Amino acid sequence: MPHRFLWMFLAASLSHLSPAYADGGTAIIARKACMKASNAAFNALLPMFKSEKPFEQKTVSNALSRIDLVCKDWKDFWPQDSQSVPGLETRVLPAIWSDPQAYQKSTDAYFAALKALAYAKSDAAFKESFETVGKSCASCHETYRGPEN
Repeated sequence: MPHRFLWMFLAASLSHLSPAYADGGTAIIARKACMKASNAAFNALLPMFKSEKPFEQKTVSNALSRIDLVCKDWKDFWPQDSQSVPGLETRVLPAIWSDPQAYQKSTDAYFAALKALAYAKSDAAFKESFETVGKSCASCHETYRGPEN
């Protein structure tokens, strides 16, 4: 009986963490966390790409699992009110909201590239996929990310 109460308490405590990200500030924080997780994953994989370390599927899986966890609600990180929130820096450009179909196409390409990277079974496939992911990141950032303040 005490365990049931504990689980009910935890569920009630966490119920405010909705993937809807209706609050613009919460969305900005979530997408920044996703970007940080992505950056950390790519930094962990970069030595394999540069041939400084041998290709290991487990290393790839471990790096990408954090992205999967933190970025799983990516499509929900872009409510209209997250363009600008007082006290939170964001470098996103209005093009995300003015042309959402193009932005969706760009993010679809990124997640497809990540999936290919996750399924890479050889050093050559990994390097090709890693390069595709990098190009996808750069393309999106060039189009949808503004300069640092």
